[in-house]
Amino acid sequence: KPATQCESPQLIQTYCEHVGIACVPIGPIVYYKGFTRAYLAGETEYTNTELLHQVGAAVDELSFTNTKQRKQRKRKRLILIDGVGFPSVGSICGTDNVQVA
Repeated sequence: KPATQCESPQLIQTYCEHVGIACVPIGPIVYYKGFTRAYLAGETEYTNTELLHQVGAAVDELSFTNTKQRKQRKRKRLILIDGVGFPSVGSICGTDNVQVA
């Protein structure tokens, strides 16, 4: 989940851990209360470009799995990326689902 409004672990994390699926339950972008106001005031820790880079790095990390020998990395066939679903904050900050995708 590259972007979320929830700072606590979600049900999908529990499921993934139970069945052995790699996941990033709380992604690099957390739209905490007041995030939009802080972003517009230039008070967030990262720019939208830096946030999107962090999302890309998290997706890249999940895109590969180590082989048993750990000498090679194998690309996964499928990665599911869950978006936030609230376009307002992401579109204002340049980190909406379209930008993330």
